[in-house]
Amino acid sequence: MIETDSVVMRRKLAATRADRSNPIKQFNVLWLAEEAEHGRALSAAAERLGVRLRSPEKRPMLRDLRSVTTWPALYVSGALIPYLDAAYCVLGSLQEYIALTTYRRIAVRVGDEALYGLLHDIARQEGRHMRFYAESAKVLLSEPSARWVTVTLINHLWRPPGVDLLGLEKWLNVFRPLFDDHEYVSNLLRVDQILGKLTHYAEVRPMRRFIEAAMPEKLQSGREL
Repeated sequence: MIETDSVVMRRKLAATRADRSNPIKQFNVLWLAEEAEHGRALSAAAERLGVRLRSPEKRPMLRDLRSVTTWPALYVSGALIPYLDAAYCVLGSLQEYIALTTYRRIAVRVGDEALYGLLHDIARQEGRHMRFYAESAKVLLSEPSARWVTVTLINHLWRPPGVDLLGLEKWLNVFRPLFDDHEYVSNLLRVDQILGKLTHYAEVRPMRRFIEAAMPEKLQSGREL
């Protein structure tokens, strides 16, 4: 569901024109196709494992208001227009890193050779997506204003992939078992380092703040993280 929700993300991009540059537009054609392919592959794997797939649930209006209309509303403010593509590329870098990290840890934990191969193949594609976004961000963040706008948007609006789609409670039910894995949590906290390296705002730590708010116990046993 999270992978195939990339179609909604594409609509957000169109609404804000964050993909107005040709390189991003061209890349997103490939990105959208590969994310949909991931969704189909995971659906097939789930069915082979005996999971009865349900039709995607309609998103509650309040979540849609936050995840869909907030970005266009900020865009209309005018001052952010030149920098939304930079913010989008930084956001893409963070989300793709989380995706590849999650797939790799699930591959190790699931204990199935075929699924291990599938999940690592998907993770490799997510890694390629991340490299495109990160390299694009380095170019687009050359101005201090671009870095400030990017950090401000992510600091106020960012949540891990899938939270807006599933809602926080259901997202936690799905992913909480992974957070019992100390190595996984440590790897996820590198999201903050990636953001700091790209924007030069090392003090902004959205991943740590999210975990501390949603699952504070997961950091209590590893404060050195």
